[in-house]
Amino acid sequence: MSSTILHDPVEDLRAQARVGGWPVAFDPTLTFDRSGLKRFVELWESKRDGKALPRRRDFSARELKSTLSRIMLFEKVEGPRYRIRLMGTGLVQVWGDMTGKFVDEALPPRLQPRWKGMIEATLALGRPLRIVARVEFLEKTFLVAEIASVPLCDDSGRPVLVMAAIHASSERPWEEVGRLLQTG
Repeated sequence: MSSTILHDPVEDLRAQARVGGWPVAFDPTLTFDRSGLKRFVELWESKRDGKALPRRRDFSARELKSTLSRIMLFEKVEGPRYRIRLMGTGLVQVWGDMTGKFVDEALPPRLQPRWKGMIEATLALGRPLRIVARVEFLEKTFLVAEIASVPLCDDSGRPVLVMAAIHASSERPWEEVGRLLQTG
């Protein structure tokens, strides 16, 4: 008799976050603070249309209009490495333009495991994931990002893309948000 060991990508990511001391929380229940992120996930669900995952080409710019400036699209390529295929103008204002760069080229080494882990967990889950994190790039630690991360497949059906809608704000400090996430 063989036994199958199932790994929970979110628990694996939480363990990485604890070890790395990342100021981040992962919420597979999708309890979003921002209604636009909830609508983004609802759009993703509507595009599944009986498929395991929607394709990138299933989304039009018109449908994504309300979140397009806050969209990042990642592609898993050989290695595996992750290329930033698209970065909305609202995110460019926060992080600078990383479009076309690989995560390992665009980010300092200390942040790469976090970004790669979030992408990998979304692909492994095969469904949306809510991520809340303190921004720790370009001295913007006063920002807290709420992220709706969804997996996509390419035209051949391979799950190699992650589209993330990101809302970064200084409305509430990380200490308050982090405390609420731990108790909620």
